[in-house]
Amino acid sequence: MAAPTSADVAYVILASPYATRSAKDGFVDAASVLKLHLWVLARLPNALAAVLVVLANHPGREELPGYADVREDAKRLHCPLHLMRAPNNTLGSCTPLLSASERVRR
Repeated sequence: MAAPTSADVAYVILASPYATRSAKDGFVDAASVLKLHLWVLARLPNALAAVLVVLANHPGREELPGYADVREDAKRLHCPLHLMRAPNNTLGSCTPLLSASERVRR
């Protein structure tokens, strides 16, 4: 089996568009985390095949306003950005990551 090339590598960001009442923001407020992540990624040299942003999906919870609106951020990247939603359950970050892998392989 040949080693993967950079054109075979997708960068996966597991994101949660929900604010929590108990958690305090660190150096970056929760509403800006994804946009800052994409801003930095756009400035780093890379040859990625894609950026996959996997958003946790909690039916009935209110999302942070504008969190998933990454259209302008996507224009700055050197590869396509795919925004997808995945169920969030007791497997934690494994479920969104496995969902992303399954969708990319189709």
